[in-house]
Amino acid sequence: MTERRVSIPVGLAAGVASAVAGLFLAAPSRTGDIVGLSAQPPGFPWGSTTTASAWGLLAALAMCVGARRVADAVFAGAVAAVVLLVVGISSSPPTLLTAVAAGVLLGAALQLSRTVSGHSALVAATAGVVAGVLLAPMLARLRAGLPSGNRRYADYLPGDSALLVGDSTVVEVGAVSLAVLAVAVLAALCLRGWRDPIGGTSRVVVLTSAGMVVGCVLTQWWFLRFLSSSLRDESSTGLHTFYGGYVVVGMTLVAALVHRETTGLMWVAAAAATVAVSVDGTTASGIDLAAVTALLVVVAAVATTVVTRRDALPRKTRGVPIAVAVLGVFTATQFLSGDLSAAVPALVGPFGVPVAVTIALTAAVMANHPEPSAVVGAVALLTLLRLTTGSDFGWTSYTPLTDASGFDGLTATPPSAARTAVGFIAIATCFVVAVVLARRRRADPSVT
Repeated sequence: MTERRVSIPVGLAAGVASAVAGLFLAAPSRTGDIVGLSAQPPGFPWGSTTTASAWGLLAALAMCVGARRVADAVFAGAVAAVVLLVVGISSSPPTLLTAVAAGVLLGAALQLSRTVSGHSALVAATAGVVAGVLLAPMLARLRAGLPSGNRRYADYLPGDSALLVGDSTVVEVGAVSLAVLAVAVLAALCLRGWRDPIGGTSRVVVLTSAGMVVGCVLTQWWFLRFLSSSLRDESSTGLHTFYGGYVVVGMTLVAALVHRETTGLMWVAAAAATVAVSVDGTTASGIDLAAVTALLVVVAAVATTVVTRRDALPRKTRGVPIAVAVLGVFTATQFLSGDLSAAVPALVGPFGVPVAVTIALTAAVMANHPEPSAVVGAVALLTLLRLTTGSDFGWTSYTPLTDASGFDGLTATPPSAARTAVGFIAIATCFVVAVVLARRRRADPSVT
């Protein structure tokens, strides 16, 4: 299984399976709602999509720990793909089962990517899950059977039954069919090494990644309580930015600094990517932009791998702070306003940010070759801190010029200078931490 000739097909198959897993982890429900807000502070949202996604990520971590042989990972991935196919066809798919199956599929793909030498398979799996997470909001309306673009007044009414299950299954079954095919390819490629062991994972990395998952869920719960409180308070100025998400980002940076192993750059890259994607004020949906985004992610991952592979090991770490700096520049463009300059962030958001995000995470993989559990911890930030916290029919009775898809985690308010400034400071902090970790890695390349 260490032969170079199988690394590329294994990477492609793992990337496809991870992309499908990322799509369903970020949007395990067809409607995308977390909880219907009421005048009373909600209890802990055990049945929410946020909690379901968290259980899925914990299942992925469990796979990273428990799948110690090739046969284990292939079998678990196959079962997860079949379960996703069944629930995709179902008229009322259970949200929790969807998320857990997607998590098992992701964990299996990441584990199998370790069975080949080099970085290519792990890069493909990481880029795949990132693509899935980025594509989820773009395909959300298609999954729900709703038209993309602006909607009519009647579509926002809570009592309007706008869910067209027959249409939504097209996207889901198509995606899961690719996952089933990818797992079949992995099984065929891994047949010779069926009984080969897969390397173990660090207990500290697993616990840290699990802590990120739990931390994200708790801050989402706090945010829901804050929103309910603001709705009951007549003196409230309205809904505000999800500052609790920045607390999780800060905790991630602290964990990266104090962690002695080389997983820190992966978490820093994910933190910067989360903030950059959230600060971006553009919104889009539809299969056309989703296809462009997927292509940009693939091209960016391949280009970064080719360029970084030429560098010596101590020099590979430079790619992460460079990519984070680019994300900072992209975030700064959100300050631009005016007839012409406003077009810059409008173009940078959908086309530049996915590229820079992919470069940051790919460079982190090339510099550190992190364990699969570290990748899961990074994906937790991208997934859980961006889940919508609103209702699909909008916050007002008449919003014909928006898609009213709710509020995204870190971006609970429309774009503003204050929110952009906070995001820019957060990314600048990520850059400083990335520089510190890169210098630490170059000073001691033997750290593992």
